Amino acid sequence: MKYRPEIDGLRTISVIPVILFHAGFSRFEGGFVGVDVFFVISGFLITNLITTDLDANRFTFGDFYERRARRILPALIFVTIVCLPLAWYLMSPSQLQVFFGSVFANSIFLSNFFFLTQIEYFQPDAHLQPLMHTWSLSIEEQYYLLIPALIAIIWKRSRWSTFFVIFALTLIGIYFTKNGLTNDPAKDYFHSLSRFWEIGIGSCAALFSILRPLRPNTLLTALGLLCIFFSIFYFDAFTPYPSLYTLVPCFGAALVLLFGSSSSGFGRMLSLPPLVGLGMVSYSAYLWHQPLFAFARLSSLNNLGATTYIFLSLLSIVLAYFTWKYIENPFRRKPKRLIQKRASLFFCALVILSILALVGVIGYFSEGFPKRVQNGILLGELETRLSPNYGLSSECVKIDETGIACQTHLSPKLVVWGDSYAMHLVSGILAQYPDTKLIQHTLPGCAPLKNLVFLPSHLSLEYARACSDFNSRIIRELKDAHGPLNVIISSEFALDEKVLWTSSGRRISYDERADELSREIQKIIGQLTAFGHYVTLVSPPPEAGYDLGQCLSKAKRYDKSLTECDFQKDKISNSSIFDVLDGLEKDVKLVRLDYELCKQDVCKVSYDDVFLYRDKGHLSIEGSKYLGKVLRVFPEINFE
Repeated sequence: MKYRPEIDGLRTISVIPVILFHAGFSRFEGGFVGVDVFFVISGFLITNLITTDLDANRFTFGDFYERRARRILPALIFVTIVCLPLAWYLMSPSQLQVFFGSVFANSIFLSNFFFLTQIEYFQPDAHLQPLMHTWSLSIEEQYYLLIPALIAIIWKRSRWSTFFVIFALTLIGIYFTKNGLTNDPAKDYFHSLSRFWEIGIGSCAALFSILRPLRPNTLLTALGLLCIFFSIFYFDAFTPYPSLYTLVPCFGAALVLLFGSSSSGFGRMLSLPPLVGLGMVSYSAYLWHQPLFAFARLSSLNNLGATTYIFLSLLSIVLAYFTWKYIENPFRRKPKRLIQKRASLFFCALVILSILALVGVIGYFSEGFPKRVQNGILLGELETRLSPNYGLSSECVKIDETGIACQTHLSPKLVVWGDSYAMHLVSGILAQYPDTKLIQHTLPGCAPLKNLVFLPSHLSLEYARACSDFNSRIIRELKDAHGPLNVIISSEFALDEKVLWTSSGRRISYDERADELSREIQKIIGQLTAFGHYVTLVSPPPEAGYDLGQCLSKAKRYDKSLTECDFQKDKISNSSIFDVLDGLEKDVKLVRLDYELCKQDVCKVSYDDVFLYRDKGHLSIEGSKYLGKVLRVFPEINFE
């Protein structure tokens, strides 16, 4: 295949949005589609190489996988090795355990499935994992374990049959993606069968361009670029992904590959030297940007600023250039300057990847080496202070919690109902009132409402059925309860982070959400009051938009003052819920944690060396107990 500089330019159009998306720039909320464009480019180029070699009777699997190894492994191994000492120094035990797991999985090109298993409610923040982005490389390599053999078997017999087989497999992949492979679209994001079809589109484009050579077309090239840019600037966290929406950037990339030309129109624009140059180092830039961002976040007590992200983005490109020049190119260059014999290359790669895999296994099963000491602090003990705050028991996160583990007495007088933001209050209530006859009804992510549900942006209403069933059961139990009970309800009420739906299937618009939530809170409290119960609404704690628990932990590790994690009241990131509560104070019995924690325009994150938070918003166990026993935030609740 003749070199096409406009494809390197298209690589630049792909990698820059990915980097800026991971940096958190709001203008690039759809920048994640750059990975999809990469998939299409990869399928197009590799399929062209395979068919060209087949036509010339020089295709061998040994040669094919040697090229893949020389293209992918040297830079990937180098970046992984650089990450190891930084991860050891900067990561907590649980973070380091996940990192070592990703080192192992990446070494056998299964990191997408590893990260798929890590998607749980209390898992460490993905943005802090240096190798998180390698999921896409694993999917590519899995694809190339299967497709070359398929093409090699069919191509010589019937070229059109090759196209139709790959096209049919691509359609099947689109069907699976549309209908979901698991019960969680967030897991589908990493699933190979949800992504193979994107590379398949590139393969189909390559095969079709061979079977029916196409003339360059400026209009169709422009349409392709428009599809890509539309996806970058108009897709966001609320766009279901992967889904049929993914067809937009993939179709756009295919149009550019099929109809673009460096000799005219937009293809000439993509062939400009700066775009081509950056495209040539795009693989290394992709490898470097996530570790740089992750380690910068790990070393900072709070959010990084835009200036820092711009610097890190530019640094990833600088490092990419040197990696391309001194690592990528020497291994790929013909004649091969490094490890000339194929057998030697495969042997060295196998040894190094095996060592990395072994390091990963040891680190993972050592649980991130919790006995490491930093600044005189045992990291395992420090992390214990940020353990999940389940309330009475970890059993109380299940939808069918009915056992004695979730109550302190068989005849409870106090009911705590809500999501994990109700769960974390239980330790504090018991610290203030040790003899409380309490029962805990909590389900993570499930606000104590009857007709409204909060859902992550990637989920549709069908995923709220469990929450609705749970809340309906609690309402029935409270209706049938004998005698008046005290009921504490609480939730994150994540107006700015989740999508609000009515139980009838209507998605609440951004402008309506506050009023709808206010009405529903009043309605559920009115209903419980009509049952004869005494109801108190407890607000979530004020948040700063970053992980306050990790800030406290890092302050301890780096010998900083815990007060450096305190934040200004006007920087509260979940202020929208407090605006709603302002309108309810006259009609609803409220405990406002923002009033308790924010004094003199400063919101406290710790008191007397006590960590109040365990993450961005949940109270730690010791923090909850402090609020109850020392600050006594529940003084007006009748527990008799």
